[in-house]
Amino acid sequence: MTRLRLYTVLLAVVLLVCGAAWYLFRPEKAFIDDVVDEPFPGEVSPGTAPGPSSANPPGAPVSRSDSR
Repeated sequence: MTRLRLYTVLLAVVLLVCGAAWYLFRPEKAFIDDVVDEPFPGEVSPGTAPGPSSANPPGAPVSRSDSR
């Protein structure tokens, strides 16, 4: 195999590896500002806050089970 052919094959392999890495990593996505209008999982909207439960009425002492 001649030296020129070896360099051509190596260049093709390097370009394929760089192209695959670019496709998988997508660094331009780090700079794109897409606005997502979705609440966080488990987030309660302001109008639907739950009231006090009978297990913890307001003003009742709170016991802590973890000891430090």
